[in-house]
Formats: sequence, structure tokens, C-alpha cells
Amino acid sequence: MEEKVIKEITKKMKRHIYDERPDLSSDEAVSELLDGLTLLNDGKGVPPEYGLYEPLKEIALLSPKEKLRVIREFMREESNQIFGYLFLHYKIRKLIFEMALELVPDDNVDILNPFSVFGSMLDDFAFHYHNSHIVSEDEHCKFVNFQENLFKACGVNNVEVRNVDFLKSEDSRVYDLIISQPPIGEKVASEDIYLFEKIVNQKSHKVKRRVLKEQAFLIKSIDKLKKGGVLAAVLPSNIMFSSANKEIREYLIAEMNILAVIENPKNIYKNINLNSVILIMQKRVDSVSESDDILISSFKDINVDSDKFDLEKEKLLDQWKRYLNKTSDVKNVVSISSFQNNNIADYYLQKIEEPDYKVKKVDELCQINPKHKRIDREDLEGSFKEIQISSVDDKGRIIKPRIVGPEGDRKGLFRKLNYMADKSDVLVPLIQVKKFVPVVVDEDGLIISSNYAVLDSKVSAYYLYWALSQEYVKKQIQLMARGSVIDRITLADLREVKIPWLEEKDRLKKEEEIKDMLEVKSFEELDLLNKAKINAIFEDTFDYSADDLGVDELLRKDLEDIVSYQSGKVEVLSLKDVGDYVGLGLNKYRIKEGTKEIALIQSRDLGVMQYKNDLESIKIDEAKIKEVMVGDVLMKRKGGVGPASVFKNEQLSTFDDSIVRLVADEKIVKPAYLAMYLNSNLADYLFKKYLVEKSTTYIKVSDLKKVEILVPDIDIQEELVAEFEGGD
Repeated sequence: MEEKVIKEITKKMKRHIYDERPDLSSDEAVSELLDGLTLLNDGKGVPPEYGLYEPLKEIALLSPKEKLRVIREFMREESNQIFGYLFLHYKIRKLIFEMALELVPDDNVDILNPFSVFGSMLDDFAFHYHNSHIVSEDEHCKFVNFQENLFKACGVNNVEVRNVDFLKSEDSRVYDLIISQPPIGEKVASEDIYLFEKIVNQKSHKVKRRVLKEQAFLIKSIDKLKKGGVLAAVLPSNIMFSSANKEIREYLIAEMNILAVIENPKNIYKNINLNSVILIMQKRVDSVSESDDILISSFKDINVDSDKFDLEKEKLLDQWKRYLNKTSDVKNVVSISSFQNNNIADYYLQKIEEPDYKVKKVDELCQINPKHKRIDREDLEGSFKEIQISSVDDKGRIIKPRIVGPEGDRKGLFRKLNYMADKSDVLVPLIQVKKFVPVVVDEDGLIISSNYAVLDSKVSAYYLYWALSQEYVKKQIQLMARGSVIDRITLADLREVKIPWLEEKDRLKKEEEIKDMLEVKSFEELDLLNKAKINAIFEDTFDYSADDLGVDELLRKDLEDIVSYQSGKVEVLSLKDVGDYVGLGLNKYRIKEGTKEIALIQSRDLGVMQYKNDLESIKIDEAKIKEVMVGDVLMKRKGGVGPASVFKNEQLSTFDDSIVRLVADEKIVKPAYLAMYLNSNLADYLFKKYLVEKSTTYIKVSDLKKVEILVPDIDIQEELVAEFEGGD
């Protein structure tokens, strides 16, 4: 039956279930379905009043294999709700079966599926290997009982389901084929590590004191295989690609013929992305390796539900057969030594066309995380700036360093602060590689999180920035990056990255280009600079400091207790007293399309005394337009309060409902002064009194009108505006 037919039946069954029994949880629904199917398999009818009669009608006439597929698909759709278990996509289970079948073609073999949970990896094996002994093991009784009922309900009677902890089991039986999807990221209990030391030490290998279950699974599985037996498993990518797992890979190489490593698509689980691989190995008959190469393939950037996956899968299976038959035209292989030494990324780099210019490796031009820049967080004294990924904008400029104060004022300090960076160093992000942006450090003494590598460059930092920003380099980094959840490039791989090495005159030209680009302040940088300048002006004018603006609501001060000003020169008015009109914008999702095209200002377009000119256009009915006029003050009031800016554009524009429009009475207050005030730390303090914090933070317009405004004489307002606008 085609995959789309299975999905249609599943959707229809799901509608029936929740229409008829909306009270049922997902696992209860599956249990009732199994009870009904068991009655049918036993030759007993199911009456129309049976709770899930309609869904049962949908699947009763299907073949046993199709029944199992439909129920599995339903379980996968609801997988985040059924016992919290993640279901492997059927196409990946099918691929594992088809690859294993080429290695274990006989129908009289012993097959084991440890950590089986619901036994879904066994489905195709159970229907193909009729005369084989198939064992499904899980340590949790609830999964064992569920499996037994599921297989019985779907007419599968050749699977023995056992309640066994695979890692602790002392069963001496060995198997021709082991297939599994072991738990990811769970640690083996400290008291049980000796079990794996014993296995490994028998073969003169070491095992670490911290053992993850996926590592222990590999060690135990090798021990449970017959000579010539096959292991096919889904494992986190870092088992294959990280330097931390080098010892495990060495052990695998010593005991097994490693045949294939296939990177899975990221969407093989419902509602979660995990980086994983299919690993296929065969236990050696003797101590000599029977293969020097490993078949490598990657579906990492392919949607498992797409036609492209189906096409690439068929190509892979063809290559797999050629590989096993040792034909000479097999592509996509790497050597055993590459696998052992964590250079498996070499295969992926073959896909990048070499540039027509000279290149050098990063470690030829830089020291990466040099020892003299390493720090001990316990030795940090005084105040310093902490740099994380979120501290940097999309051009690689540091715009939001976290200021960490002295002695004790270190709440939330990033746990992994390993290195210090100084002026002219370059930072390279080790995560979020799809948005890879290097950073030129422009001051000394920055403390850097371990999500960056610090490059102490032997060449111009500006040239290095340019070289690292080239697509040729980004592609290398993206292909090298691996991880179970977050893609991360290792320092070992970073050292191998090749970057452009131009002639000296061309390098100097690139340096100047990058200098000029980085000197242009980004929108975010200008926001921070404008905010700091406004705060300095207001603190100086009204004689207060940021320390006066406490955060303790119980100690909230009145405005007159914070600021100082000359009576008669400054009035305290509410916002409603300084403007003619306060109005809200449009909800663009509720507006019917009209004929009038107009620019829409949204909260993302507003900055501190600035706004973006590249605005989205919408078409609306002309009568519905809420036009923004030159001189209006626009302020974000939903999703946070502020920033604010004066509108100066002649373009026909309107604004969305996350923004409030203020029309200042210029006899009382200048628009630019009002916008400055609304951006100040003083206004931030006053807003807190009225903030509503639910799923989003906002301030009601009725409360916004109550906010107190310090209104000096017009000539003083003009002086303050001139001071703000008058350069640095």
C-alpha cells in the first residue's frame, strides 16, 4: 500500500477516534483499538456500540502488515503524547531493513531488537523472516505488554517479547542480527559501568568513567553478536563525528568491519529535530579487517517526506549493493583511518569545488584558542564584558556584551567562559553554523563563551574576517558541523578549514573594504548608542543616576523623589496632557485587501530615534488608512514597551497594532524631545508601573496616557534635542 494511502487512512481513523471518544488520551485510544482488533483476530465480532467501532471498520479489512503500518503511523503522529517516546519515521525503518536484508538474506536466523519500546523497528523483519527466532527486549513492563498486544492484534506471532534490561542482561545467547534505536543522551548508572569495563578490558581497551547508553549499547551489542553477525542501529551523529567518541570508534574498528554510516534527515521524528546516523557493522570472523573503506551517505538536508528522499534512497541502495559486491565504481566511500581519526568530513568536502585562487588552512595563519588566552573563571576580578552568540549582530559586530560586575554580581554568568580575547583577535562561532559570521574584536579583555573559538591571527584581522566570510569557507564549515541536537564544528575540523589567500595587494584591498563596512554602525548598534546618549543627557539634566531607578516594586519612588529640576522651568504632565491624539494601528491579518498600496510600519521597524526605511507594503481600502504624518511619534507598546521615534518620511505610511501613534502638541512639547523622553531609562522606570505581563508584555493605552512626562520650557527641550543630534 502506498505511503499516501496509509496517511489518508490514518487521518480518517484519527478523526473518528477523537469525534467518537474525545475523552481518550492517545495511548488509551491505541489500547482500545488493539483490544478491538484482538477480538476480530480471535473470530469474535465487534458490536456497533463498541467505543471505536468506526476506526476499527477502517482497518479491519487491511492485511496484517497494513494494520500494523496504520497503527504505527497513528502512534507516530501522536508520539509526543504516547509515553513520551519518539517514533522513527517508517522510511528510515524500511531503509534499515532493506540494507540489512542484503547482509542477512537467510530466513533461519536469530534477530534481537533491544531497547525496543513498541518494537516498531521489527515490523518488516517480522513479516519477512517467518522462520527466524526474533526477540524484542525492553526493560519497561508497560512497553512489553503493549508490544505483545500490538503484535497479537496485527497477526504477528513470530516475535518473542521479553522484559529485559539489555545492558545488564547476562543471557549468553548470541545473534545473527541486532537492530536498535538505543536511548540518546542517558547515562549508565555509575554502579553499572563496571559491566562495560569488563567487556572492554577483556580486549585491552579502556572505557571512560562516564558512559552514555548509546556507547554502552555498542559495546554490549558487539559482545552479543555471533562472528559475522550484523549490527544496524540509529545513533546520535556525535558517535561518528566527535573527537570525544574517538575511543569508541577505535573499539569498533578493532572488533568490527564498519560498512556504512548514513546521516539521516533531521525530520525523522515528529516535532523534533535530532542529528542522527544509521550505522551498519559486521562482526569480524577473525582479527583481520575485511574492508578498508566505509560507505558514506547523507540525507541531512533532505526532507524525509519528499520525493527527493525516495530518489536518493534508491541511489544509496544501488551503491550499497555495489559496495557489498566489491565493484570498482562505488562512490561515496572514506577510509577506515578517516573514520578513526575523525576526518570523516573529508567525504563531504569532496563535494565542494576548489576555488581558482590559492588557499591556506586556518591553523597556518592563526593560533586557535592559544594557551596564553585561556582563563580560569575563579580568577576573574572586577567588571568585564562577557560575549555570547547573542552579543553579536548579523555583520559580526559586538553590540550586546553582557556587563558582569565585581564580587558577587555575577548572576547568570555563562557557565563556560574559557578564553579572553583582545583587540585584533577574531572570533569564530562553533554553533549556529548556517548563520556563520566571524567577529573582529575591537577592544582588549573580552571574556568569551565556549561557543566561540578565539583566533590569535598572524595576519590582519580584517582580511581574516573577509576570508572566513566567503561562501567557499562557509560551505566547508557547514558540512563539517555535526551534533545530536545542535550542529557544532570541532576545533580539530576548524584547523583544517581552507580559506582564500590572495596576493598581498588584493589582501590589503579586502582589509580596507571590511574596515569601512564595520565602521558603518548597524541599526542595532545605533539603538544602543542612542539609548546611552539619551540616558546620559537626561541623567545630567535632571540630576539622577541609573542607580536611583530601583527594580523593587515595594520601594518604587515617585518621580519627584528621583529627579531634581528648577521649579518654573519644568512641569510634570501626564502623556494625555501633551498631545492631541493617541491612536492604535491596524492588525494586518484582519484587514481585507483593498486597492490602495501603503507602507506598513511594524514594531520590528522601530528603533531608538530611528526607523527602517525598507518597509513592507500592503493594499487596503483607502477609507481604512490610519496615516502617519511627518512629526508623529511612534512607539512600540506590545511585546515590550519602546523604542520610540519621530516619523520623518514623506512616504504614505500606516502602522500596525503593536505600535501607538502620538501626536504632540508642539506648543507644549517638541516631538523629538517627547521621543527622547520615551526612550530614556526614566520612562522605562515609569512604564513598569503599568506593564501587563502575560503571554506577551504590553501596556494599555489608557495606562500609557497616565505616564508622567517631565516637560521643560521649549527652549530647554530644543537644547536637549540639539545636544542629542550634535554628533558623538
